[in-house]
Amino acid sequence: MMYLQFLLLTFTACTTENNEVESEIPQEEQDIISMRIDFGSEDGTEDWFALNDDVMGGVSVGETYLTDDTIVFDGFVSTRNNGGFVSLRSPIGQYDLSAYTDVVISYRAEGHDFNMVLADEVMWYLPTFEAKVISQSSDWTTSTVSLYDFTQYAMTGSGTSETGEEMSEDHLSEVIRIDLMNSTFADSDFVLEIDYIEFQGVVSED
Repeated sequence: MMYLQFLLLTFTACTTENNEVESEIPQEEQDIISMRIDFGSEDGTEDWFALNDDVMGGVSVGETYLTDDTIVFDGFVSTRNNGGFVSLRSPIGQYDLSAYTDVVISYRAEGHDFNMVLADEVMWYLPTFEAKVISQSSDWTTSTVSLYDFTQYAMTGSGTSETGEEMSEDHLSEVIRIDLMNSTFADSDFVLEIDYIEFQGVVSED
């Protein structure tokens, strides 16, 4: 079962430039609430797993293992047999993200960039929200992306296309799965190591 650590802390730094949710309260006076997925061998995150294109006949390989403080996802992406994707996936559960506006990820990655996928339906072919959250960096990097910058995509006969549906609190409240998937179909080895994923939002004054 995923380890979720809820933190309430005083906001002391600038908010992300991608955050489209504005507040009349000065930043230094705002409080934020967060939900952290803190990876590591004793953090209860061992339920995250790899799901790759071999389930559809592809030959890509991606495997996971835990260190004391991180999760490592590595292998190779192959476009043979109409494949080309690897993904690191959370277990299905109730991930109510409606209180949050941003996602923060601490990582290092080589070989591929990765999108985050937020699914609010069990079936794989139904629409999901996606955004690029990880760009290749051999050094430890922290990226912040607004949840309201996620775009909904639906399966079509020729791949996927945007639906035009915007992210909302209702969609965020119904998330049941979180994936990290390579963002381009290209043959390459890859290594993705993640320290934590943290969802953040401003505390409501109501």
